[in-house]
Amino acid sequence: MENNEDFMTDEGILGPIEEQNHEYFIDFEDILRRINNLETVVLQLLNPEFMYKRPGSEDYEKITDTLDYLHNKVRELEEK
Repeated sequence: MENNEDFMTDEGILGPIEEQNHEYFIDFEDILRRINNLETVVLQLLNPEFMYKRPGSEDYEKITDTLDYLHNKVRELEEK
């Protein structure tokens, strides 16, 4: 059997194993961060907000707002 002095002390696991565990922890944090980012992107894809920039404007607006505006303008023209 191998000498366990390289791996265990009275206080617990020694440096190389702790370093390896620390690396796993860092990898886990990175994976968790990436999963959270992926979840955010998927939610944005499920509920997209298409934006439109009117000619001469610097601001963007939602397509739904633009369509509502155009619909109301057409209705006004039809009523004249």
